[in-house]
Amino acid sequence: MQSKRQQLGNLYKRYARSLYFYLLKLCGSKQLAEDLTQETFVRVTIHLHL
Repeated sequence: MQSKRQQLGNLYKRYARSLYFYLLKLCGSKQLAEDLTQETFVRVTIHLHL
């Protein structure tokens, strides 16, 4: 069984790039897309209680 940190790492590896490009397409700003991608994974981390 994977630890929560491993699960988060796997989620990040699997979804961060596609999430970033999706957000970039929505907002048109590289900086904002990066910030939103980071914020998304911060919230996932909080939800997983890490």
